[in-house]
Amino acid sequence: MNKLETQMIQILKQLKADYRVTGLKAEFEAEASRMEELMRLKEIGGFCDLNLLIKIGGAEDISHMFDALNLGVHALNAPMVETSFAAGKFYKCVKKYIPAEDL
Repeated sequence: MNKLETQMIQILKQLKADYRVTGLKAEFEAEASRMEELMRLKEIGGFCDLNLLIKIGGAEDISHMFDALNLGVHALNAPMVETSFAAGKFYKCVKKYIPAEDL
């Protein structure tokens, strides 16, 4: 672990203690996070007992759903789910592609 990561852990522990932070959020979409970066972020969050939430590229972005689940994320966030139609699309994808034991 390098110096920057050690500082991140100290800051995250302080945020958790002072402000009840419960998790970290990253995304495949806007931040274009790479798997290696997300794996490291999950590991750093684990040192602080923080969950990881990943924002996927869209309501039907199956590949990002699988990538996030392979990371062992706590939750998924789908962007642009602002209507019942979009929520229905996301729900159908989750039900179709994500095993029940992973929900």
